[in-house]
Amino acid sequence: MGEHRHFEPGGAGEMNGMKQNPKDLGQNQSATQKEEEMEELFTPAEVAELSGAMPPTEEQEAVIAAPLGQVLVIAGAGSGKTETIANRLVYWIVNAGIPPENALGLTFTRKAAGEMSARFMKRLDALAETMENSLKGESNLKKYQPKFITLQERGITPEVLRHPVTSSTYDSYASALLGEFGALLGRESGYAMITDAARFQIMSDVVETYPLPLTEKAQGERTEDIVKSLLKLSGDANAHLVDLDNMEDFYKNQTARAKAIRANEWDDLSFQAKNELAGILTTMSFGTTAVGALRAFEARKRELLAADFSDQTRQTVKLVETLPKVGETQRDRYRMVFLDEFQDTSVAQMRYLAALFADHAVTAVGDPNQSIYGWRGASAASMEDFASKFASDLKNYEVLSLSTSWRNGKKILEAANRISEEIAKATRPGRRPEGKWEQDPDALLVKPLSPRPDAPDGFVHAARTKTDTDQAKVLVGFFRKWLEERRQIRADFEAQLRRAKARNDDTPKLSLPTAAVLCRGRSAIPAIASAFEDAGIPYQTRGLEGILSDPGVKLVRATMMVCANPDNSGSLLTLLDRYKIGLEDLKAIGRNRQGLSVYQVIMEGGVEVSPEVRWRLGELRSLLLKLRDNLAFATPLALARMIHRLLGLDIEAQLPSSPLNPAAFSEFLGMIRDFQRTPGASLQGFLSWLEAGESEEASFAELEMDVNEACVQILTIHAAKGLEWDYVAIPNLNDNVFPSSKQQMWLTQRDVLPYPLRSDRDYLPDYQLETFQGIGKKGQPLKKTLAGQYKEDKKLYSLKEEARLAYVAFTRAKTHLLLTSCWFERRNKTKRSPSPFFLIEQSVHNHIFEGHCAICEGRSDDSAKTSEGSLLDWVEDDSLPPTRCLEIDKDETNPNLAYFEGAVWPSPAAIEHREDLKRSVEIVEASKPQTKGGSGVLARRLDKLLNVKSSRLEPSELFNRVSATGMAKLGGEGEAYMLQKLRPLPQEPSDWARLGTIFHAWAENQLDADQLDIESAVESRLPDRQKKMLREWKQRFRDLELLRNKRNLAVESEGNLIVGRDNPVVLKLRMDAVFEDLEDGKIWIVDWKTGTKPQPEMYSQWVHQLGIYRLFWCQSHPETKPENVVCAYIFLSQADPPQQVLTLEDICAHLGLEDYTLDFLEKNLAAAEATASEVLAMLGQGAGEGRHIRD
Repeated sequence: MGEHRHFEPGGAGEMNGMKQNPKDLGQNQSATQKEEEMEELFTPAEVAELSGAMPPTEEQEAVIAAPLGQVLVIAGAGSGKTETIANRLVYWIVNAGIPPENALGLTFTRKAAGEMSARFMKRLDALAETMENSLKGESNLKKYQPKFITLQERGITPEVLRHPVTSSTYDSYASALLGEFGALLGRESGYAMITDAARFQIMSDVVETYPLPLTEKAQGERTEDIVKSLLKLSGDANAHLVDLDNMEDFYKNQTARAKAIRANEWDDLSFQAKNELAGILTTMSFGTTAVGALRAFEARKRELLAADFSDQTRQTVKLVETLPKVGETQRDRYRMVFLDEFQDTSVAQMRYLAALFADHAVTAVGDPNQSIYGWRGASAASMEDFASKFASDLKNYEVLSLSTSWRNGKKILEAANRISEEIAKATRPGRRPEGKWEQDPDALLVKPLSPRPDAPDGFVHAARTKTDTDQAKVLVGFFRKWLEERRQIRADFEAQLRRAKARNDDTPKLSLPTAAVLCRGRSAIPAIASAFEDAGIPYQTRGLEGILSDPGVKLVRATMMVCANPDNSGSLLTLLDRYKIGLEDLKAIGRNRQGLSVYQVIMEGGVEVSPEVRWRLGELRSLLLKLRDNLAFATPLALARMIHRLLGLDIEAQLPSSPLNPAAFSEFLGMIRDFQRTPGASLQGFLSWLEAGESEEASFAELEMDVNEACVQILTIHAAKGLEWDYVAIPNLNDNVFPSSKQQMWLTQRDVLPYPLRSDRDYLPDYQLETFQGIGKKGQPLKKTLAGQYKEDKKLYSLKEEARLAYVAFTRAKTHLLLTSCWFERRNKTKRSPSPFFLIEQSVHNHIFEGHCAICEGRSDDSAKTSEGSLLDWVEDDSLPPTRCLEIDKDETNPNLAYFEGAVWPSPAAIEHREDLKRSVEIVEASKPQTKGGSGVLARRLDKLLNVKSSRLEPSELFNRVSATGMAKLGGEGEAYMLQKLRPLPQEPSDWARLGTIFHAWAENQLDADQLDIESAVESRLPDRQKKMLREWKQRFRDLELLRNKRNLAVESEGNLIVGRDNPVVLKLRMDAVFEDLEDGKIWIVDWKTGTKPQPEMYSQWVHQLGIYRLFWCQSHPETKPENVVCAYIFLSQADPPQQVLTLEDICAHLGLEDYTLDFLEKNLAAAEATASEVLAMLGQGAGEGRHIRD
C-alpha cells in the first residue's frame, strides 16, 4: 500500500459472498464518503510503528484499511481482534481526520469494555507522544514530520489524540440512550435497574398472588421452579420483541390443535405419540396462563419504576424506531462504530443498533464458533443477518477474516481446528431465510486457525479412566507438572535477579504459567476442588459455587433454612453435625416414643441421650430460640449476621486450620444485601432464589473475573470465554455430559420460548403442529411421531451448540491441554460412552456429526490403550505421552458402588476439621509458660514451629495478605507477629478485650438498621464494674460532637488495599464506620477504641491503620481528593471530649510526615519482608507453593 492513496467508497463486490438483488440497490451515498476520499497519510504498517503496535499481518492490514462502510470481521479465537480494532481506529483517525471522541466501541462486559478503552487509549497516547517528538525534530522521526504537520492542519493534534474514545457495554449504551431521550417517548424518570435477585423476588410475588393456577403442580415441584420458567420466558420475549397478545394467541391455537388431535385421532396414535401429545398439551396450557403472569410482572415493575436489562433493550428499540431523530444525533456524534462479540447480540440489540447505525461506518467483529450464549437471548443469526440489517448497498459491505492465533500452540490448534471443521460440515437444520441478500454460507465460515510464526508445538494429552475418582488423580498429576514448572521458573528468575543486581541491570520480570479446569456444568466443580484440596494443589472457585461451598456459608445458610422451614431435614442434619451429634444419638432421636420430628425433639426434649448430648441439644435449642424470637422483625441480612456470630464462626474463621473463608461470607452478605433491596424481599424468597440459582448451569457465568496466576482456577466453560491459561484441563468428556443431553424443546419445556415466535426462527429447527396431521399412527417408525423428526433436527442443532462450547474450551489453552473421560461417574451403574469431543482428538476417522447424528463410538490408536496401573503411572511420567485410554471388560461394574460416604457420620470433612482444632489446642498447650510471667514462651513457640509441618512460605508470600491492624504490630513486635503469621495461635482471652467487642457490636447496632441487639443477654451477665464501664462508653458515644451533621455511609465495612504491581500485597481492612460531613462534604473514617490513648512516642505504630484506611478510600473512590478524607481514632475511654479524637493528620504532624503515602507504606512492607526472611531462615523454611485460595 503506497503512502498516498485515493479511497473509493465500497469496492467489496460479489467477492464478499453476497449476491446482489437489483431492486433493493439504492443510490444512497455513504455517510463517510468524503472522509474516505481524503488522501492516506499513514499506511497500516506506519500506524502500527508510530503507535507502538506490532506490524500487522496481511489479514490485519486488510481489516485496518477496509473502507468506512459496513465491515463484518470473522475473528477466530485468539486472533488479536481487540488490537486490530484499535489499529483500525487509529488508522481512520489519522487518515480521515475523525477525532477520538467521535468513535464508539461497544462490547458485552464491563471488563471487556475497560480493556477495549485501555487498548484505544494506549495506542492513541503512544501516537500522540510520537507526534510531539516528531514535531520537535527528533532525528529518528524526522521523515514523518511533514505528515504530522498535515495531520495537525486537519485538526488532529496530540491533545486531540488524547481525547477519550467512548467505550461501553451494549446494556450501558442502551441505558444512556433512554436517559438522554426517554422523556421524548413519555418514559418516566427515576427508573432503577434491578438485579436477577430482584427480578426473582418480584416474579415470586406475582406467582404467589396470581388468581389462576399456573400449572397443575407436580409432586415435589417447587414454586421457585415456576418462577424460573416465567423469568426465562419474560427475558426471551423481550430479547425477541414478542408481543404478549401474539404470544397468548399462539399458545391458544397450539392448545386447540393438540386437543383436536387428541379428540379425533387418539386411538390411532402410537404410544410414543400419545406421550408426546400429552407433554405438548401441558406445555401449551401453561404458556396460555403464563402470559397473564408475564403481564402482571411487567405491571409490577412499572409500578416500582424498575427495569431489567431485557426491558431496557426493548424500550430502546421502541425509542430509536419511533424517533428517527435519535439515530441522527448518534450518527452525528459517532462517525465510527465498533461492535465487539457481535455473535452474542440479541435480536433486540441488533434492531436498535441497526436503527441507529444502518449504512453508517460500522465494524462488527465476531466468531460464529464462539456463539455460546443462546441461553441468555443471543440470536442464532447475528452474523448472517448483519448485511441485511446494516447495509442497503452491497458496495459498502465487506466480509474479512482474522485467522492467525496469537495464543495457542500448534497441537492445540490442530485439535480446535478439527472441531471447527466439523461444525462447518454440519448442515443447518433451519430454513434459508428470505431477505434482501442471499447469503453465501461459505462467506461466514471460520477459517482454520493458523499458528503465529514463533508458536510452540504445545501439548494435547488425553486420558480415559475407569472412574471419576481416577480421573481426579489424573488432573492432580497434570497440575503437579504445572507446579513443578512454576518452581523451576521461580528458581531461574531468582538467579537472574541476583545477576541483574550484581551488574546493576534492569530488574527482570517474573511471569508464571497459569492454569484452569473448565467444566461443562457447575455440578462437577466440588469434587475436583476436593481432590485438589487433598493433594495440596492451590485452587480457586468462582461465583455462586465458590460462595455456597464455603463451610461457614453452608452453616449460615442451613440455619436460615431451618428458620424458614423447621422441617428441612437436610439443614437440620448440618446443624446437628455442627453440635457434634453422632449417628447413634441421631438414631435415639429418631426412635423417640412420642413420634416427634427431629426439630420437635430439639425444641421440646424428651429423648433418652447422654448428659453431654443433652447439653449440646440444649445449646442448639438456645440458638434456635434466639433466632425465632428475632425472626419476625429481622431482615435476611441481619439474620445472617446474627447466625454467624451466635455460631461462633467469626472467631473460628481466625483459627489457623479453619476451612472458613471470611471473603466468601462477605460475598454471601453482599448477595443478601442486593436481594433485599427489592420491596417485599423475604427470607424465604432469598433462599428460594439461591436454590433456583444452584440448579442453573450457566446463569452465573456472567460474573466477570480475571486470570489468577497463583492457583488453578476451576470454573465453567461459559465463564471462561475471553480468558486464557497456559495449562487447561477439560474433564468429564463423556457422552450425555459433554455434549450435554439436555435439549431445549419448546414443545415440551415450558420455559422455552416457542421457536415460531422467535425473530430468528428461520435459522432454527422448524416445527408446526399442523404439519404433522395424520402421522404418528401405529406401526409407523419413531421419527414419524408427532415430534420425532423435530427431535432429530433439534438434536443436531443442540450438538452444534455443544461443539461450539468445546471449541471455546479447547482454544483457552496456550501450551498444555488435557482431555479426560471416564467409564463410570459417581455411583452410576451404566458405563459412559466417550464424548465425540474426546474421540475426535485421537483419530481422523472419528467425527462429531454424521448426517444428523453424533458418532458416539470411535477408534483410537492401539498403542494408546493401557491398563489401570500404567494409566496412573502415566500421570507421573515426565514425558506425559499424548494419550492413555483404559480398556475395561464388558461386564465391569462401577467400583464406586462399594463406597457410600454419605453413610459415614460425622462426615470425613468434619472429622478432619475437628482433628485440626485438636491440633491447635495441642499447640496452645505447648506454648504455655511453665511459670507465671516466664520468658520462655517465644522459645517454646519456635520449638513447636520447628516440629510441625512446614508452611512452605517465602517472605513475599508471607505478606501477600496482611491486615491493616497487623501493620501496627509490625512496628513494635515484628518478630512475634511473624511467628503468629506462620503458625497462628488463639490469643488468651481478656475480659476487657471482650468488653470492647461487646461495645463494638452495640455501636454497630446504633448505626446499622440491619443489625439486631444480640448481646443483651451477654451484657446482663457482666460484672458490675464492667457494666458501669460499658454504660460510660455508650453515653460518650451518644454525646460525640463528631456525629453531629454527619450522614452514615458504611458500618463495619470491609475492603482490600492493593499495594504494588509486579508482586502485589493485599492489605485487608475493616472500617468501623464511615461518615459524610453534611456541611463541607468531607469523608470521615473512624475507628472506635475502648483502650488507653497512646503516648506520642507510640504514634509510629498507630499511623498505619488510619493511613491504610485513607489510601483504600482514595483508591476505591478516585473522585475523592485525599485532603477531603479525614481518618480518626475515637477513644471512648477518655472523658474529656477534646482528648477523644486522634486524627491521622495529628499523628503525621508529630512524626514529621508530610502525608501517609503508598511509598511510605511500601517501605514499611519491605522492612517487614526483611524481618520475615530472618524468621524464615531461623525456622529453616524453604520456598514453595501449595496454598488454597478461594475467591
